[in-house]
Amino acid sequence: MGEIKSKLWLVESKEWVSEFFISQNGQYFIFDDDGNFLPSPFKEEIKIVQYTGLKDKNDKEIYEGDIIKLYNYSVGFKCPECGFKKIKDLIGEIVWINLIVGDEYNRPTAEFKIRHGFKYTSLEWIDDIEIIGNIYENPELLEVK
Repeated sequence: MGEIKSKLWLVESKEWVSEFFISQNGQYFIFDDDGNFLPSPFKEEIKIVQYTGLKDKNDKEIYEGDIIKLYNYSVGFKCPECGFKKIKDLIGEIVWINLIVGDEYNRPTAEFKIRHGFKYTSLEWIDDIEIIGNIYENPELLEVK
């Protein structure tokens, strides 16, 4: 995982905030466009999402809670008789799975995966991933049709 970044979802206001500070006692403070603190601390419920360090095929940063479409996803195993895999597009949510203690430089690294239904898929196939929404603004995108 590269750059460590987060953003806030303000639940009641239904807006994203990328410039904020969280104090040691858990209070959070939001900056305005000029870099000044807004009247604080905010009392609104928030959700904090973490940047995965990856970008989608349109060069958009992928965050925890994003809803993505994975194009041409191979389902199952190759059929010996027919010689092909079933291919489909997959829609899922980016979720934080665990913290891997120590990469090759002994830095803690977060692991993110794509949750679709009750299954999880690695984010290794990044070339064909596109962000189509997020769980806060577009939860209907995850509904099974």
